[in-house]
Amino acid sequence: MSLTPKKPAKSRLYDATYPVTVRLYSGADDPLEPMDRPDLTVANPADVAAGLAAFEAVVERISYRPGYILRVTRRAPVLLRVVAELDDSYHPGQRLEVAMHFPVPDWLLEFWGSIADTRPDHAQDEMVRWVRRALGWHELHERDEWLRVDGVRPFDPHAGDPDSTRLGVRP
Repeated sequence: MSLTPKKPAKSRLYDATYPVTVRLYSGADDPLEPMDRPDLTVANPADVAAGLAAFEAVVERISYRPGYILRVTRRAPVLLRVVAELDDSYHPGQRLEVAMHFPVPDWLLEFWGSIADTRPDHAQDEMVRWVRRALGWHELHERDEWLRVDGVRPFDPHAGDPDSTRLGVRP
């Protein structure tokens, strides 16, 4: 993950890409629990294209909190882009524009495309669930920026290793 200031206007833009979403999620009990699937490869590029078109159409219909914008970028890799203007947890009283990118794996686009014609409701449900998971990662990031113990962020998402903390607490 890299944080790069993009524009110094009235608000700063921080740009972060979260590759964690190139994983399949396991179980309804913990929808944020990742399960690696490096063995999945694309077999049908036409299904990938159909899945991308269907995903774009679904994302256009999704709304989230006021001030949030969700978009799909078509460059490789395909990304779900979440942009919002938020209070700056590092500089109280200031606002900043945050852009987080969630890579959409080709094999997932292929799956969505393969069922889009025969089971469109199921495909749409799966896409909305995936967007929800991406927004969940965004919310966890924001939570960890704002959570403090005696003024110290025990799970600072910008500190590097997400499993270590300055308080000696493990997540």
